[in-house]
Amino acid sequence: MNMLWRPVRRLIRWRLSRSARKVLETRTLERLDGVWLRWLPDEIDLFLANLEPQAKELRPLSDLGQLPSAGNRLMVELAIYTAAAYRALLEAGLSRESSRSAVADIGWNVYALLLRLNSLPLRLVTRDPGKRLRGTIGLLLRFSFSAPGYAVEARRGGDDRITH
Repeated sequence: MNMLWRPVRRLIRWRLSRSARKVLETRTLERLDGVWLRWLPDEIDLFLANLEPQAKELRPLSDLGQLPSAGNRLMVELAIYTAAAYRALLEAGLSRESSRSAVADIGWNVYALLLRLNSLPLRLVTRDPGKRLRGTIGLLLRFSFSAPGYAVEARRGGDDRITH
């Protein structure tokens, strides 16, 4: 499985790197000693260099090979990088609040792209926002938020998609 996920991890790191630069270059960060500062590109590079070692440390805990679907593995891999980014920011000396806020904004940027990719087929076939939303939710329930082995109820109630 590791060989198959190398390109996926490369894509995640690429997107995460772009998102991190976008977020960290444009915000003021608080250090543990209460000093507020802005990171320079070299400091962002150090953070990004620390990201993969942090992810490698966390990855064995996830037991990715036991997950039932590629979508489940993708979501867990993204969670690993989220936790790794938080740890790397803390190791860089940032406060917990500043680290949480930066990770939230970086994650928002990454997940927004994934949502745009997932909803692309619907955007190509309809301009109706309701149809796009219902279709996108339907696609997300198949990939990447499928739940093999869990009792998930997904049904239609007229035009609505109901999940439990």
